[in-house]
Formats: sequence, C-alpha cells, structure tokens
Amino acid sequence: MKNAGMKRLAAAVLLGLGLVAGGESARAAILPSFVVPTVPEGPNTRYLYSLYLSSGSRLQPGNFFTIYDFAGLTSDPISMPTHWSVTTQLLGVTPSKTNPVDDPAIMNLTFTYSGPTIEAPSGTVFLGIFSAVSIYSSSADADFASQTGTVEGGVEKNVYSTRVPAPREVPEPATLAMLGAGLPLLGARRFLRRRSATGR
Repeated sequence: MKNAGMKRLAAAVLLGLGLVAGGESARAAILPSFVVPTVPEGPNTRYLYSLYLSSGSRLQPGNFFTIYDFAGLTSDPISMPTHWSVTTQLLGVTPSKTNPVDDPAIMNLTFTYSGPTIEAPSGTVFLGIFSAVSIYSSSADADFASQTGTVEGGVEKNVYSTRVPAPREVPEPATLAMLGAGLPLLGARRFLRRRSATGR
C-alpha cells in the first residue's frame, strides 16, 4: 500500500477504536468496522475492515466471521492478522440460528481463528485489519455474521451490516426513457430563454 493509503488507514483505525470504545454496550461477539476510504490497487480497489472483540466475549480456535456478498473478488491476496485463515464460498459459512442475507451468486469471505484464546472481559479488544480486493470501487450494504464464545463459557453469534463492493446501479429502462424524453424539453426551454434575453 502507498504511504497516503497507510496514513488514511491508520487514521480510520484510530477513529474506529474511538467509536467502538465510546459506546458499544450490547453483547455482540465480533464487531466489524468498514474502513473508509478504500485503497486503490491498480485498476481494482482493496476493501479494509477493522475488527473488534466486544466486551464480555471470548475468541478461541474455531471461531469465525463471514462477510457476505463480496462482489467482484479478485485473485489478489486476501490479508489478515496472524492466526487467521480465510475461505471463499458462494453460501455461508453462517452461524446456526442466524439468518443473514446471502446471495448464492456472489462470493462470501469467511475468516477462521486458530490462535490462543483472547478475552475481552471489560472492554473492546482490537483484532486487526482484514482486507480483500474487488474489481468494483463502488459499495453497498451487506450482512456480516460471527460466532465466538463468552467469558462465562457460552456461545454468542451476531449479524450486523457492513459495506461490500458492488457494481454501480444502472438506471432502469423506464427511468432512462423518461430522462431521454425530458432532455429535448430542457433544451427547448434554454433556447427560448436565450431568445427572450436577446430580444429576438
């Protein structure tokens, strides 16, 4: 990544840390924070996510999170901190008894933990930056789900919203037709205004 991109990334991470530490009181397993701006990578765009373990949660081997519908995924390396691995699939991996929106035609990213147990008994713990590259620079809302443990020994799961790459929306044919019909009228109005201003 270029220097400017790294500076923006560092600033966004600090902002994310402040936002999460400032008021996330509900139990929520792993919390995603989409890092904006994204970082251009050649003709493509790298999407960055900072991840946090919420207060009262425990991260242990086998715990995971999934970013759903990451459109336009390229073959560029997917980056993650030590002790994490990634798989890509069209459906899932989804925590049981949760119901995130999952388009079976768009790739999902699932990151699985294999390191030592991490606990967040009384405050949010920063887990690191995760990123992947897409051919799309535009983004849209999509679901994120995770499964971890609790400091009491239970299991907790969550579904949140995050941002993912998506193709730009193309106006529907009816909208384009209306726009096409309106342009000649707009041109005629400007022509008449110009005429009246010159006194012809």
